[in-house]
Amino acid sequence: MFNKNLFIILLSLAVSATMACEPKNKKTDEKANAETAKKDEVKDKKDGKEASAKLDKKEKKDEPSKPAESAAPILPYTAEGPIAKIGGKEISAQAFNDEVKKIAPMAAMIPAPKIAMMKTQIIDNLVNKTIVEMAVESTLSNIKAEEVEVEFKKFLDQMSKNPGGVEQFYKRAGLTEKDIKGDMKKGIALKALLAKKYDIKVSDKDVKEFYTKNKARFEKKAEVKASHILFKAKKDDKKALAAAKKKAMEVYKLAKKPGADFAALAKAQSEGPSAPKGGDLGFFTKERMVPEFSKAAFATKKGAVTKPVLTAFGYHVIKVVDKKDGGLTPLKEVSDMISQQLEMQKMKGVMETFLKAEKEKLKVETFIKNVKDNPKFKSKPMGMPGMGGMGIPGGKMPKGMPGKGDAKMPKLKMPKLKMPKGNVTPTK
Repeated sequence: MFNKNLFIILLSLAVSATMACEPKNKKTDEKANAETAKKDEVKDKKDGKEASAKLDKKEKKDEPSKPAESAAPILPYTAEGPIAKIGGKEISAQAFNDEVKKIAPMAAMIPAPKIAMMKTQIIDNLVNKTIVEMAVESTLSNIKAEEVEVEFKKFLDQMSKNPGGVEQFYKRAGLTEKDIKGDMKKGIALKALLAKKYDIKVSDKDVKEFYTKNKARFEKKAEVKASHILFKAKKDDKKALAAAKKKAMEVYKLAKKPGADFAALAKAQSEGPSAPKGGDLGFFTKERMVPEFSKAAFATKKGAVTKPVLTAFGYHVIKVVDKKDGGLTPLKEVSDMISQQLEMQKMKGVMETFLKAEKEKLKVETFIKNVKDNPKFKSKPMGMPGMGGMGIPGGKMPKGMPGKGDAKMPKLKMPKLKMPKGNVTPTK
């Protein structure tokens, strides 16, 4: 079972590079377009708004202003008394209700059976968190602020790679910087405690063995970074094809001239969605683009411009900006990441053992009867039947177009992980 609070603690100890997700490039002209549209709308409605404003002012002169109110989400259930007791220490109803409030905004979209199950999960999570806090309470004063700041910096560096950054993470997780640092401090103390009781060290031999048995995970495919200028035409429209090819040849000749500004040509001439970005498509693998486009791009030298290339979308003039060779990533480049992942696996494994031992030692009582369902709450799951809430009509992915998502979706192969033999504790 996923435990968010303990996960946050463990996350602070080994922020995995596999969580990284490169942010998408923003279109620079979106703001300008929005402002232009807004001005047009204002111009069209100016007279009506002015008349309406005068009337409102006259009619509401003596009416007191009221602050805007937003309806609070309905909670699926509420605790009306302590929900657990651990060795004489109670977990309050307020603690439970605070956790429920964090899921409340999305609760109506979660299927009813899952919402019902989450009631028990929240209690279990609070019990586990309390047990950890009780175990490390006496050693927290030994943790230096510098140690926390080191881990927090790693956390910030990792979150900066994700869309929305750390602020979006705080919002989704219902946490603050203070919460994160508090959990990190407990995490450092917890790690020290577990290190005394269990073997959580990861050796160089463990790392090498994992790398050897999971080489497929570290294979990189060759990539090309390119820009293009597109002249649209359908293959069955001979007239449009001839016109598009003529334009493409003219631009190709301009692009081949010494000192030619390909990005400027793309902005001025391209009919593709990537035109505002100077035709920039970023790095891509062969599988991401339609075959004709990929074949031309990968066969062209860095810095060179291709003759017009025909695809289902029309004629493209492609400039290859950079190339990355494929192959196996060297062990030295991924050893730290592997070490962190293996340590996390060990930590998760020994946490199960630790919590089980603590629960046997302490008298743990839970009082789910103190949690009352809210009759006003209605679960409204969304999604397509049989698709787990996500899917594409017809079940088919469209093939990619350079500069428009740019890709047909490659088939992802998830190799079965083989853990090294020895002292790595597997988890469920």
